[in-house]
Amino acid sequence: DNTHLQRQLTLVHHAQITTIHSFCRHVIGNYFHTIDLDPNFRIGDDGEMKLLRNDVVEELLEDFYAKVREDRRYLNFVESYATGKNDAGLADLIFTIYDFSMSYPWPLKWLEECRRAYEIEDVQGLERAVWMRPLLENVGLLLEECEANVRQALEICRESDGPYMYEAALLDDLVTVQECQSAGTYVEYADAFCNLGAFSRLSAKKDAAVSEEKREQVKEIREQVKKYMKSLQEQYFYQSPEAMAADIRGSREQMEVLLGLAEEFHGRFAAKKRERNLLDFNDLEHMALEILVREEDGKAVPTDAAGQFADAFEEIMIDEYQDSNLVQEYILTSVSRRQRGVHNVFMVGDVKQSIYRFRLARPELFMEKYAAYTTEESLDQKVELHKNFRSRSQVLAGVNGIFRRIMAENLGNIRYDDAAALYPGASFPEGGGEDMDTEVLLLDLGAEEEAVEESGETAVELEARMIGQRIQELVGKTQVLDKATGKYRPAQYRDIVILLRTVSGWADTMAGILGNMGIPAYTGSRSGYFSAMEIQTVLALLKVVDNPEQDLPLTAVLHSPIVGVTDRELAQIRSCCAEGTFSEVCRKYAEDGEDEALKGKLKDFYEMLGDFRRRVPYTAMHELLWYILEKTGYGEYAAAMPGGEQRRANLDMLAEKAMAYENTSYRGLFNFVRYIEQLRKYDVDYGEA
Repeated sequence: DNTHLQRQLTLVHHAQITTIHSFCRHVIGNYFHTIDLDPNFRIGDDGEMKLLRNDVVEELLEDFYAKVREDRRYLNFVESYATGKNDAGLADLIFTIYDFSMSYPWPLKWLEECRRAYEIEDVQGLERAVWMRPLLENVGLLLEECEANVRQALEICRESDGPYMYEAALLDDLVTVQECQSAGTYVEYADAFCNLGAFSRLSAKKDAAVSEEKREQVKEIREQVKKYMKSLQEQYFYQSPEAMAADIRGSREQMEVLLGLAEEFHGRFAAKKRERNLLDFNDLEHMALEILVREEDGKAVPTDAAGQFADAFEEIMIDEYQDSNLVQEYILTSVSRRQRGVHNVFMVGDVKQSIYRFRLARPELFMEKYAAYTTEESLDQKVELHKNFRSRSQVLAGVNGIFRRIMAENLGNIRYDDAAALYPGASFPEGGGEDMDTEVLLLDLGAEEEAVEESGETAVELEARMIGQRIQELVGKTQVLDKATGKYRPAQYRDIVILLRTVSGWADTMAGILGNMGIPAYTGSRSGYFSAMEIQTVLALLKVVDNPEQDLPLTAVLHSPIVGVTDRELAQIRSCCAEGTFSEVCRKYAEDGEDEALKGKLKDFYEMLGDFRRRVPYTAMHELLWYILEKTGYGEYAAAMPGGEQRRANLDMLAEKAMAYENTSYRGLFNFVRYIEQLRKYDVDYGEA
């Protein structure tokens, strides 16, 4: 009956509900002319962008090496950072700095600030460095934790059955920590840690009235404090401030070279993308920012284009705000009406769910507003949502119990008090679940060392087996609420989910163990595609078609069902000629080998290989792949193997990726092989089909 809500329901289709990158693309699509961009741009896929940036960095390093003999700075830099037999370490350094710079609104400006961070001539310059304040704040927080730990140990000592004989040593520890805490500058901290002597020995006095458990608890706490103090000394105060300033001054030259390479890579990569009319996700954000914001006197000022968007948007609603970065913050602020004194941005987030720091998200943006906004009626108001409508009170009690112990402002960016705790908001019918509490299943590998050795299973496999046993105990017995019927029923396998911190190295192993226990399990792992046997075999064949002189791929293909050469026959081929590469020996054996059957296999293979190579120049990549699968019969062979449906789907996916590759700016079999290698190298795995 609410006409307002009915009208809004009708208008919702006109709202711009989108991801941040889709919005950036919309901005660029409407204002491309303001940044001199060809409107026919294309978003490059992961594989293409990895390949392109690898090509750019290779060219950059080639040009860089040409200057090494001319400039001593370059030689010193290479000697310091090019480890091992190749320059992959240098390329990775450049990529890391480039990626980090792109999380800032003006990347080149950030690189220049990095240069200035090394402009330290003496100890006074060291104290004034922009990074010194956060460094000392971190030291202070760790010392506070050390003090709290020592005081906790003292409290245990003073209990009736506590190890009272350790109190004197702990009081000495407390004085040591407090002396370090009294420092205010880096020099003062350095002096305090330089004078840090050995910790007092704990008393060896025996007393039967003292709890052995509490004795060990105090020892463990004290070892943790000693470990923290030693770590701080080794990390920040391992030499005098004068020597530290001299080291930073000495590394300035090499840092300037590295930052110069990162800046040069930035320009070359941008030029290559513009040449091919390609954009990546970083480009979408920065080009949208260029359209919407201009920098004046160090301040971000919205452009006329931003003003037009601000006129159009009555409200801006941002979900998962804790995962925003600084570039996105500037973009969304620019299209709001905040500059006009109208606060029309509504943000939803939870810093406890911030999981994208590795993608350079800035949860501190959320925390700044959380701290500044008030719960009272105001322009900058926060509304705290305490109730959880998904979980039972038992689940929330367990979560709250853990979070209260581990979360603080210096760990997790939030103090987990009553205001931050979760409270049950969902109602469940009576008749099930009331007696269920949160459980902790512990697998003590140390206590069961003999059993572990006898089983021959890894820690992950043993943990999976423990979880499987608990699942078997729950299924068919524990009552769960069926959302469809609203009634309780016995738990089924499909009601159970296992959450992992990471699926890599865990998910497939767990699924295998559960399957062996008769528990149906599915994992949404995005790995395993490139390691699938059928994919490895076809990729090896493609490498040989591209270049028959590659011994390892050639051996893999010969040994595969495509050719069918046995281990004994491979040894026979190699033994017929001690000199030359394996590919040379194979061709020679195909011409005048002794074993007619083996000779026939090799002749047939080389005839087939010649056919494939003749087709490469004029055949589309996906058509070549289909032709190879049909000619070799390997597609049908894979489908007839155990798990054949999955294997055939994997090969179909490879053909789909070949078609996707043809839509990139690269062409040909050589580049397709490189394209796949880059995906494998940088873990851009598709997961099995």
